[in-house]
Amino acid sequence: ELSSGINAEYGGVLEGERCFVLWRSVAEWGSLLYSWVTDRGLTGTVLTLFELQSGDDTEGQPFHGMDVWLLQYVISLLGKEGKAELMMGENADFSDAGVKFY
Repeated sequence: ELSSGINAEYGGVLEGERCFVLWRSVAEWGSLLYSWVTDRGLTGTVLTLFELQSGDDTEGQPFHGMDVWLLQYVISLLGKEGKAELMMGENADFSDAGVKFY
């Protein structure tokens, strides 16, 4: 199995539809993102996934330009830790999705 021993995540509508080979684990990405949010005092605010992925404020951050599917996956894991809530819009491409950090 490809994901044994390396950072890889499968996802998509159908199992195995996508495979992301990562140089950081999803938990590490979550930690980087959450640190950026808390360092800027943005807990309690709502940000769009677009702002996180492509916004001027995230330029130079390791998660800037991250694939939106991976970004929402990282946020969903932060949600399981009680640190974020993903707010899905109506578009399957996450273009109208937001996130509130706690």
